[in-house]
Amino acid sequence: MENSDEVLSTRMEKDASSSSTTASRTPLRCARCRNHKFQILVKGHKRYCKYRNCKCYKCKLTADRQQVIVKQTMMRRNLTQDEKKIRAANEN
Repeated sequence: MENSDEVLSTRMEKDASSSSTTASRTPLRCARCRNHKFQILVKGHKRYCKYRNCKCYKCKLTADRQQVIVKQTMMRRNLTQDEKKIRAANEN
C-alpha cells in the first residue's frame, strides 16, 4: 500500500499534467488546520474550519499570504482585461 505522501504527489502530478497552459493550483488540505497538525480536506470545509478565526503566528502568516495571492490574482486579471481592450481597440 502506498503512503499518503506518494498518493498526494501522484494526484498533484496528474492534476498539473491535465491542466491547461495556465498553472493554477487548488489546495487539497486546509492550510490553517495544517498549521495545527490536522489534515482536513478543504472542499466544503471553509465555513466549518475550527481555526478560521485563529490568531496564532502561523495562521496570521497564512492569512497574510492568502491576501497577497488575492491581490496578485486581481492585478493579473486586470492586466489581462486591459490587454484585451487594447487589442480590440487596435483591431478597429
